[in-house]
Amino acid sequence: MADVGRIEPRSARAIVESPWSIGGETLDRDFAVYENDRDYVGELGATCIRPQAAWQKCERKPGRIDLGWLYAIVDDALARGVRPSLELSYSSTNYPGGGGARLGGGIPTSVETLAAWDHWVATTARHFRNPVRESGKFGTNRTSGAAASSRRHPRRFMRALPPSSGANTRRPGSGRCR
Repeated sequence: MADVGRIEPRSARAIVESPWSIGGETLDRDFAVYENDRDYVGELGATCIRPQAAWQKCERKPGRIDLGWLYAIVDDALARGVRPSLELSYSSTNYPGGGGARLGGGIPTSVETLAAWDHWVATTARHFRNPVRESGKFGTNRTSGAAASSRRHPRRFMRALPPSSGANTRRPGSGRCR
């Protein structure tokens, strides 16, 4: 095969904006380990990463929110010139009517769980207000369980981030991080 040319690779720091992003949707469920691939994150030329900030992983015990694992990813990505866009997705089995923690597990439906959800979202938004400029919600809602749950409870499914959270939210597909 004839050599038709060479591409000079550029890191995320060398690119103002790229249509390429890195999916981090499975980091919350430990299907992937960020630390294993972190050296490639900035060098790939993608300027955005989409880590899923799972409620279940951040609040393993009711009322005790630990964002340490998420800070490690956000801080490292920013240091490499890659902009994080947090997906505030998945439910919590810590609360009644909290849905499931796995793909397609449904969405929160009980009053207690929705109040806890609002608290978790507000806490996460407050902590990441400055380093994270985009966030989404229920990013993988096309799975059968979540989709069925969203049809039964459309208002609950489309709950916005609390106005006091200060988060800069976007609808899926409307931001620059694709």
